[in-house]
Amino acid sequence: MEVQRSVEKETKVEEKPKTNERSRVNASADEEANIKLQVPVSNFSDEQLDRYEMYRRSAFSKVSIKRLMNSITGTIPSSN
Repeated sequence: MEVQRSVEKETKVEEKPKTNERSRVNASADEEANIKLQVPVSNFSDEQLDRYEMYRRSAFSKVSIKRLMNSITGTIPSSN
């Protein structure tokens, strides 16, 4: 009995982090990415900054792209 319990303790699977812990890890990773991005952006010229802002604003919705691809190719694009 004692041997079995000690084996169970040694082979115990590490628990997954809770949702709050994962969100904190993701938030800190996002903050690091933002900090890394701030350095080059702060050194942009006015023209480069304008182009970068236009790039950031020009996001197309996935639904719109899928509709366009479906109308052109006649097939429904995969979700990837």
